[in-house]
Amino acid sequence: LAVLSSGYSQKTYTEKDIQIIPKPTQLVVKEGVFKFSKETKFVVSGDFQKEASSALIQKFETAAGWKPEIATAIQANNFVQFKVDPALKNEAYILDVNSKSITITAKGNAG
Repeated sequence: LAVLSSGYSQKTYTEKDIQIIPKPTQLVVKEGVFKFSKETKFVVSGDFQKEASSALIQKFETAAGWKPEIATAIQANNFVQFKVDPALKNEAYILDVNSKSITITAKGNAG
């Protein structure tokens, strides 16, 4: 969350700055940052996604002092979304971060 929420600076991030576990097999760093705010929503479409979002939100609340909400409808921007793609390998995932949203795509719960 530190890299994602520190959008007030104009720092240019490099691959070395990005700390993700498990480490991705490919990382493409682009310009821009996603800024969490009190209006950020976690968009879910199922029980597991709601469970995963709740766990992240709890950690977020501890770190930031406020709590993003869970929603079932995508808004124009400022959201974190979970998606399922059956074509991905079992533990594979795609994390797409841009200035409007964060999308986490996996085959299922293991991704």
